[in-house]
Amino acid sequence: EVLEMAARCVAMGGNFVLNFGPMGDGGIRPEEQALARGIGDWMHVNGGAIAGCGTSGLPKIDWGWWTRRTGTTDLNAIVFNLPLSGALPVVLPRNQAPESATILGGDGAPLRIEPTRPGEWLVHLGGRTFTQPFTVRVKVKPAG
Repeated sequence: EVLEMAARCVAMGGNFVLNFGPMGDGGIRPEEQALARGIGDWMHVNGGAIAGCGTSGLPKIDWGWWTRRTGTTDLNAIVFNLPLSGALPVVLPRNQAPESATILGGDGAPLRIEPTRPGEWLVHLGGRTFTQPFTVRVKVKPAG
């Protein structure tokens, strides 16, 4: 839930601040320590979709959030609800097209991109399964 709040905030052009209030002895509660470790582990792999990113300019998607790396055309699809088809629908402006797609922290293998109609594609995840939210980096090029 905290990861999705952070992704939503960045995708909408904002910043996200998470505060842990100390206990009376100055320590941090064990459950908050565990939460911070979990967020840190996820950010170690997927932080490139949060830090240094902002709004993509694309509409909200049902399965997650889009962010764009500042100063690039690279898009990040932060996936929280994997579609049953195992493929991510991607809709881009008509003057753009996906050039490549990979999973952050994955094996680096390119994902198959299938055009479905003008301005729309499916990014196939190749039957991969996920136990937590993940990010697909989509490199975008001018269409044509």
